[in-house]
Amino acid sequence: MYKNEISKTSEEDLQGEELILSDIFYNKRKIFIEKLKAEEIAHYLMLWLKYYRLDRTTYDLCAISTIKENIPITEKSQNRIIKRSKKILLEKYHITIESENPLILSSRVPFNEIDEKGDIYII
Repeated sequence: MYKNEISKTSEEDLQGEELILSDIFYNKRKIFIEKLKAEEIAHYLMLWLKYYRLDRTTYDLCAISTIKENIPITEKSQNRIIKRSKKILLEKYHITIESENPLILSSRVPFNEIDEKGDIYII
């Protein structure tokens, strides 16, 4: 059986292998959060296409508006999240970006058949 053992040291006292494990955990957590945010952006833009497609905005403004969290995100990380969200938007939701500024999205699926949960059935 595996269980957590509470560390009696602070982050400043970590050395050697404990420091390496702490860094690995932090990096894995950062990658997980980036993937989660990219998925959230893609889902938001799928909903934008379904309901607000006539509004004038840009891809970056929509993407940045969904990254509202207390977790500090660097510009480099933000760019990776936005790039990953474009890939998810295409692969999962089958929505292509015709133009980023102004934002123009297109889909092979009619707007009324886009499911809010993200399940899109292509006929």
